[in-house]
Amino acid sequence: DIRQDESEDEEPEEEEEQDDELEPEESSTELPPSPDDEDPGTAGTRTREEKLASLPRRSQRDRGVGRNKKNSPYVRQYNLHFNAQKKRRANLLAYKLSIAKAQELYGDLADESTWKELSQLMDKDVWGYLDPDEALRRVRNGEVVLPATIFVKEKFDAFNHLEKLKTRMAVCGNFAKYDPDLEIESPTASITIVLLVLELAAREKRKVRSADIGGAYLHGEAKQPHMMRITKRVATIITDRRPDLKKYLDKDGCFTVELLKTLYGLREAGRVWYDIITTVLIGDGFSQSAVDKCLFFKTNSKGKKITVVLYVDDLLIVSDDDESADDLVAVLRDNFSEVTEKRGDKISFLGLAIEFDEEGHCKLIDF
Repeated sequence: DIRQDESEDEEPEEEEEQDDELEPEESSTELPPSPDDEDPGTAGTRTREEKLASLPRRSQRDRGVGRNKKNSPYVRQYNLHFNAQKKRRANLLAYKLSIAKAQELYGDLADESTWKELSQLMDKDVWGYLDPDEALRRVRNGEVVLPATIFVKEKFDAFNHLEKLKTRMAVCGNFAKYDPDLEIESPTASITIVLLVLELAAREKRKVRSADIGGAYLHGEAKQPHMMRITKRVATIITDRRPDLKKYLDKDGCFTVELLKTLYGLREAGRVWYDIITTVLIGDGFSQSAVDKCLFFKTNSKGKKITVVLYVDDLLIVSDDDESADDLVAVLRDNFSEVTEKRGDKISFLGLAIEFDEEGHCKLIDF
């Protein structure tokens, strides 16, 4: 009898722990009593503990309930998996904050970062403001209004040092109407190419530096007309500094704008930027590798070699001398307003901490 077997198993806790360490017996094929089989006079009167006690012991372990819940191997395995997922998600979200959360943590520093991003977008004429009535007319004609999103990132270098707060505004381009003829492929360098170039730099004792181009996508012209809605919170930040723009607010306190540049989030933004930076590099005399579309190389008039690995808006520059790399950085600054470079024995690139010693040996640390 199942109930009798269960009652006989009631032993002191020490013996329970020893029993848990034994290999569980094969599960019984006999099912526990169904509530429908109970005496109508006593149905529904049993407590939860009594119902659990009526289950076969093996079933308790499988379900992770009853007195074996904490020691159940199935529960322990699930908790390990769940906690690992939770930790990975927490690590990702730690670098992405809402404006309200960033203001709570960093105060004026967060406000400065947010306004810097918004002023950059307005200075580069990324969008044009639409009259609310005009926006409503276009919506009634079937055009889609894309939502905008804005967040603050805690930007760390490869040595886990907080470099700055970076606010990023993006458009939810996944809501745009699909165009099969739109070219959206945007190559990025493979990690294999990055490691090969660093190995070459160490072997030939070349100079290594990295460069970052700020607001890269904003240099491209939008291929298609897109309307975007700016939330009330962001619209308030803008109108506090630009009261003349209040006439474009709708009844909900939001802006509806038309995108003129390839704002982050548009499907074609990555491809447009890739075409721009590739044109600049080839125009400066670089040749594109047939092996990787993001690998460029050049030999200048003095016979000095320079190699560039492109990863979106980050460049790894490896050259025979500093003069060749300085010339390239000058060309980049002539074409793009914000170019930041890192040089020396310790630099970071794509989350890699790259260190060179006096003998030219290269050490990589992946954070």
